[in-house]
Amino acid sequence: MLIGVDICNTIAKINEALALRFLGTSEIPQELRKQRRWDLPGLSPDFFRTPEGLRLFSEAGPYEGAAETLKKLVGAGHRVVYITARPKESELVTRRWLKEHGFPNGEVVFSEEKGETCLDMDVQLMIEDDPVFAKQVKEVGIPVFMVRQGYNADFPALKMDWKMAGLLFGMVVSHNQKNILNK
Repeated sequence: MLIGVDICNTIAKINEALALRFLGTSEIPQELRKQRRWDLPGLSPDFFRTPEGLRLFSEAGPYEGAAETLKKLVGAGHRVVYITARPKESELVTRRWLKEHGFPNGEVVFSEEKGETCLDMDVQLMIEDDPVFAKQVKEVGIPVFMVRQGYNADFPALKMDWKMAGLLFGMVVSHNQKNILNK
C-alpha cells in the first residue's frame, strides 16, 4: 500500500516552532489551537520562503512516535510518499529534516492539490492534519487519518496520535507476520 504523509503539523511540530518564534513560548495559546492558519505580526504569506522560515522548518521537532510508526509500516512492505504544501524552495531543508529525524525514505512531493496528487500517485491512504487538504483527499475517494489537532476536531475523519497509531500499526504488522509464518 502507498501511504501519503503530510509533514507540517502531521509529523513536524511546526505550530510549536511558530509559537516559540513569534510568541516566545512553545506552549500554543488556547485561542490559536482552533485556528488552521495564524495571523501574527511578522508571519507573512511568504515567511516559509525566507531564510528564517526555512530555518524554522529545519529546527521544528518531530512528533514522538511518528518516524518509528512509519518505519514499522515500511518494514511491513508498505511505501511512504511525503505530500506537503510547503513551498518548493524548502526541498533541501525538508529532505534533510526527514533524514535527520529518522523518517523512512520516500518521495517528497510539493502540492497544494493533495487530492489530485494522491489520485495521480495511486495513494491508498493519506495521513494529514489540515481539514482543507483532508477534504480534497476524501473528495477523490481516498481514506484519511488525521493527526489530532484543535483545528480539525470537527472534521469527519478518524483522528489519531502517533503513539496510539504506533501501537495499533505495530500490532497489525506483527499479527500479519505471525500469520505468514504459520502458513
